[in-house]
Amino acid sequence: MTTIIRDIKVLIARQRIYHRLGLEKNKGLTQRLSAAIDEQMEKVPELIEPLAGYSIQPITSIKDSNISVGVSTLKSGILAKVLSNCRYIAIYLITIGSKLEGKVTQLSNEGLTLEAYVLDTIGSAALNEIRDSLTGRIRTIAAADGNKITCSFQPGQIDWDITQQKIIFNLIDAQSLGVKLNKASMMIPRQSISGVFGIGRLKKNQDKITPCRFCDRANCPSRREAFRQQVKWD
Repeated sequence: MTTIIRDIKVLIARQRIYHRLGLEKNKGLTQRLSAAIDEQMEKVPELIEPLAGYSIQPITSIKDSNISVGVSTLKSGILAKVLSNCRYIAIYLITIGSKLEGKVTQLSNEGLTLEAYVLDTIGSAALNEIRDSLTGRIRTIAAADGNKITCSFQPGQIDWDITQQKIIFNLIDAQSLGVKLNKASMMIPRQSISGVFGIGRLKKNQDKITPCRFCDRANCPSRREAFRQQVKWD
């Protein structure tokens, strides 16, 4: 069963936008860029239609790179290790709809490249705000049974192939959220996120392992964990 959340308030932290634009400690924030952010932020209420859905299901087994959930199998060696000790998996899907994406395309076609880039970045920041809110909800549900949750992982990250989006969509009611996949397993609308959390009696620091730990992009604006030269599990 998929729980759909429709009444979502999105309060986008301006610092999150700066971070996604690569402006650490606001360095590089020009007057023109600041004005563009102000202008595009005013459009957010009419362009964002946030929806979120999640489904918590038992993990049947974890063996090698295979995580079995009912008759479906997620395939990732790293994810299998991250989910060790987890009894359940929370599959989620988040979207802000297609209006913002359409406006970004319009601005780009009009030659307003900066404005289009800023608005697209604001959309990404909004998605992450919604995911943070959903994380809190899943954490509360898990805690009621004395469990903890892992960080979220998404198809296309680490060694988890993007084609596994199809498995995610088999495990959640994507149609009710208005999201579908194209032939390349990319989501439509584009400003959507799918992924999983593990739920269970986790080992020490198991809940702090993020996909960023295994990424070699040291300066990625979406980084959630400090860059490490070598992968560590502790």
